[in-house]
Amino acid sequence: MNWQGCQIRTKLGSTQTALLLVILTMGGCRTAPSEGLSAKGSTAPGIAADSANAKAPEISGREVAAPSLRATAKDSPKDRPQKGVGAVRTVSFEDSAEPDALSPGDAADSQSGAKSQSTEKDARPQDAAHPAPGRPLLLPAAQPDTAERTTFPVDLLTALRLADAQNLTIAIARNQLEIAYAIESRAQVLWLPDIEFSPGYQINSGEVQRAIGEIIETNRNSLRVRGGPMLSVDAAEAIYAPLVAHQQVNARAAGINVARNKTLAEVGEAYFDMLAAFSAVSIAVETREHAERLAALTREMLESGLGLASDAARAQTELQIRQQLEILARAQTVTTSAALARRLQMDARVQFAPIEVTIVPVTLVPIEARAEGLVEVALQNRPELAEQRALVGAADWSAEQARMLPLIPQLVIGYQAGGFGGGYTGGPQGFFGRFGDRTDLEASALWELKNFGLGNRYQIRQRELEVTGRQLALRKTIFQVMEEVVSDHQNVAARAKQVDPARAGVRAAIESYDQNIARIEGGAGLPIEALQALQALQKARTDYLQAVTEFNRAQFRLFADLGYAAVDAGPLGNVQQAPE
Repeated sequence: MNWQGCQIRTKLGSTQTALLLVILTMGGCRTAPSEGLSAKGSTAPGIAADSANAKAPEISGREVAAPSLRATAKDSPKDRPQKGVGAVRTVSFEDSAEPDALSPGDAADSQSGAKSQSTEKDARPQDAAHPAPGRPLLLPAAQPDTAERTTFPVDLLTALRLADAQNLTIAIARNQLEIAYAIESRAQVLWLPDIEFSPGYQINSGEVQRAIGEIIETNRNSLRVRGGPMLSVDAAEAIYAPLVAHQQVNARAAGINVARNKTLAEVGEAYFDMLAAFSAVSIAVETREHAERLAALTREMLESGLGLASDAARAQTELQIRQQLEILARAQTVTTSAALARRLQMDARVQFAPIEVTIVPVTLVPIEARAEGLVEVALQNRPELAEQRALVGAADWSAEQARMLPLIPQLVIGYQAGGFGGGYTGGPQGFFGRFGDRTDLEASALWELKNFGLGNRYQIRQRELEVTGRQLALRKTIFQVMEEVVSDHQNVAARAKQVDPARAGVRAAIESYDQNIARIEGGAGLPIEALQALQALQKARTDYLQAVTEFNRAQFRLFADLGYAAVDAGPLGNVQQAPE
């Protein structure tokens, strides 16, 4: 019997299937997966036929607009208005790249790969799914991703509030504050006595010595039951531990604001990145439509004998490039959404989509503000400085405790009440004769010099050096705050100066493109002459998008530098609308 190329569909158990696979593999036979493992008849899972025909997940039910664009993606070039830099252009993400963007050869390969017949193209992926004997299967066969992504519309303020409520970094900082509160509460009750209950039983059998020195033989026992409050405390610890713990609470409270400001600034930047990605898709769609229009014009002129074949090929090449860039732009919306989801601690498989129709400059800190004044505000408000000052205070109290330790005694005060009784074997009063009430009161004070006083001396030295270290950390933080404010203020000023020239560049690029198209349609030029104008328009729009995005990111960084959380900015500052 010829076993070469045979296929056997199995429904055996895992052990029997594995054994059968080994036997058939040794004989050179390939087994097709069972029906429960394959979605395509006898075709192995994950082959190129399925992958080629599977569409990428689409974002449905959501329309997003990019800055400076009006016409929808399905508008014809003739109906599309070209004027207006700040206009809004709505793009439906249901218009994702279709397989017709492939070359004819690629489309043929995809169709042939979808067939289950034993063709050369079908054999390659099956060989990959079922390697030859002796070749290890390093990775499972790829399966096409047909799951639809859930779309979650979100705006900037909602994203900030979500991060403020459930971000893990902020939650960890709040947990540390609760721990500090617990430590402080315990330090405040060190003055309270403990409640003790201690029954005890004692027996002596054999020789013992009387108080006068006589050695006698006895067999006696005693029972004591007692309980009551007992205070045994290091007075210095009881005095200074609450002071140290309170400073630690202040430091942890400031640490929450540190985490909050930093996290919310990162969330704001991630949101602007996502919004810019969606706007970039609109730009890519518009540029691709312009390229389609240009390719059609060059093709018409070539067919009429008025154009050159090289011009038509160049326009077609430009169209292919723009189609590829549009695919990459759409992919970027997914990656930026995942980055935002990570900061919000949400499922990255959820596709966030901005509610805003376009990106505009957001001003949280007045652009005309001087760096000197902003530095003073930051030195007063930054929670990092409050945190470091609290740690300096805690180190100061610890050093003071070490200095006062030899002068403050350890106190022991206790009162216990209960019963005591005992006797000896064979005595007239029984085994526990004369059992009666007993009370004990104990009070003592202990002053201690550790290691002849040298231990106290070196402990004081250690605590004082810790204070110095905290003070140095505070100074370092001060200089870091000043650097961040000055640098980010300068960055905001530079980005603000870029916005207007970038907007003017978009106006000029639109005018240049419109004039070139009008000139070509009037028969005064060749369509290929508009190629440079098309590329200039795409770059101008991208430059404007980048300028606004970087300006907003810089604004959020500077706002955090001043010691504020972005979610506390009210209506998020002054939103500068782009002019028509």
